[in-house]
Amino acid sequence: MEDSTNSPSVLGGKIRDRCYADQRHCARGRIHAFKQKVHPQGRTSHKTISEPHPEEFTPPREDSGYPLSKAIEKAKLPLNFWMPQCDLYDGSGDPGEHVYQFQTNMLLLQVLDAVMCRALSTTLRKAAHAWFKSLQPRSIHSFAKLSSLFQKHFVSSQTRRKSLASLLNVVHERNESLSRYLGRFNMATLKIDNLDESVKYMAFMRGLRPTSKFAFAVNKSPPESMSTLLDKANKYI
Repeated sequence: MEDSTNSPSVLGGKIRDRCYADQRHCARGRIHAFKQKVHPQGRTSHKTISEPHPEEFTPPREDSGYPLSKAIEKAKLPLNFWMPQCDLYDGSGDPGEHVYQFQTNMLLLQVLDAVMCRALSTTLRKAAHAWFKSLQPRSIHSFAKLSSLFQKHFVSSQTRRKSLASLLNVVHERNESLSRYLGRFNMATLKIDNLDESVKYMAFMRGLRPTSKFAFAVNKSPPESMSTLLDKANKYI
């Protein structure tokens, strides 16, 4: 009886198995050689093509001079965050006004304190930006501290508030239109803190040119308040 192990079909199967084994061995050899070429010390890498290089996200070192704390630096921006248009500050304007306008814009977005710190630094230029870089590394932990230091440093650039005496010096000049006088008067009131409406009314009436048609009208029938006085003035402009 013929040995079944030596039959053509069995021999053919053994040959195919041997070929498959050789192919797998060759494939493993090629993969190993490729890994040795890419990683000579035999280390494997789990980094994929889509992963960024670690250096791209390396935070500033402690000795880099970055003033904001690590917590502020690492705070995530809200989804769909957009930076509102803010005036740039170079150290020559009123720092308090800059902070107020910045806060008004940012509070509309309801962002975190940390985001406000990072955003404020982007509005500084020239002398103001140099000041920001001069702060102690990692010394800023809140927006309150950053804005306080900022305003104290540039206090000399702050617009000085006026006294009531300066408002009383605003008078309706000869040949000056009522519109121009009203404009100068309103600008002067903006520079005085806590100005009472009754005092404003008195100062405006005192500064009117007595010979003007409007002065004659309001003296004949005095308005009851500053708002009614302004309404009446608009009819004579």
